[in-house]
Amino acid sequence: MFDIAWSELLLIGAVALIFIGPKELPGLLVNIGRWVRRARSLASEFQSSLDQAVREAEVDALKQKMNAAVMEAEKQMPTIDLPSFSMQLEAPPSAEQPVADLPAAEAAPSPEPATAPAAEAEPLPSPEIPPRP
Repeated sequence: MFDIAWSELLLIGAVALIFIGPKELPGLLVNIGRWVRRARSLASEFQSSLDQAVREAEVDALKQKMNAAVMEAEKQMPTIDLPSFSMQLEAPPSAEQPVADLPAAEAAPSPEPATAPAAEAEPLPSPEIPPRP
């Protein structure tokens, strides 16, 4: 970020040791560490609040787009008048209804099922299984 080399840090440390003194230098480094930690905390909090605001803005924009799409789809859908729509259903035959009243196809089942002649049926080829090595 600041592009400071080790030689420059060594020079800054030597100057600080000379001007501040060896007794007060550890206390100064602790205070500098606290300020850096506080600055990083504030920066991360600011970044997270910005991210949250962006997410909320994206969600709001997405909600508006979805509502507009639903409204457009509702305009294009045909409407059905349900009260005027009716269907006639026939009641299924009950067990009490005599067999004579049933249609001919339901009254008597066919005596033999339709099968293919034996001459036309070809046997299926057996699958060849290769031997194991």
